[in-house]
Amino acid sequence: HSESISGRLQCAAVYTTGETIRPDGSELNMIKLTANVSSVTVAPSSGAYVAFNSRAQSKPDTSYTMEDGTAALASATEESITDGVEYQEVILFTSDSDSVTSYADLARKVLTYTYSIDLVQLSGTVYVIGETAVESPQWTSLGDRIKLTCYLTASDVSTVVVMWQMRSGTQWIDVPSDGYTSLLSDINSDYVMSAILVIDSTVTGDITDFRALVTLAEFQERSESITVKGVSAVSVICRRHSRRPL
Repeated sequence: HSESISGRLQCAAVYTTGETIRPDGSELNMIKLTANVSSVTVAPSSGAYVAFNSRAQSKPDTSYTMEDGTAALASATEESITDGVEYQEVILFTSDSDSVTSYADLARKVLTYTYSIDLVQLSGTVYVIGETAVESPQWTSLGDRIKLTCYLTASDVSTVVVMWQMRSGTQWIDVPSDGYTSLLSDINSDYVMSAILVIDSTVTGDITDFRALVTLAEFQERSESITVKGVSAVSVICRRHSRRPL
């Protein structure tokens, strides 16, 4: 953590008579600034809180910003101590990143937040995970095997849980286990992984929309819909007609 401490400044003017004159000192605000974390993780629909604690003889001015995001004051408290006042501000950091529409553009984002108090400044790192991308529509035939994929960003595969849902009429229901297989891939160097749903044998009820509910530690995100469309194989029988001579 960065910190800056300043105390009492006094100037002494010495004259040739040997007499020392000590004018009243000009007092500077003593500041100490700390944060409870140096990095946070956020998701597209969930932010993260950081508590900043400062000690000063008088209330300082504060400001806070986040790269490609929003920084908002969530709470503020103060408490008198022996040599001044201890202040705490809790800031909520959220990401304003645009939604990802293509798997090729998907990667874990690394942003920066800054908290300033007078001339003292703390900076930290914000990791954005939980962004998703899908490819839709997907075509299949009744009885065929089909694979649906939701790409997502994550920091650790061990914290990822994916629940697939399918549209039934006007409602979304959980995909049953019988006839469906859910898989998770490893994370690549861009912190991107795949959640895969395999439909073993497509039936009429599978010609609908699917989506992935992704849980990453304390965050939950929802993918866009993947529409499964059916195609029919049509057999055309050509008959050869012979024309008899008249």
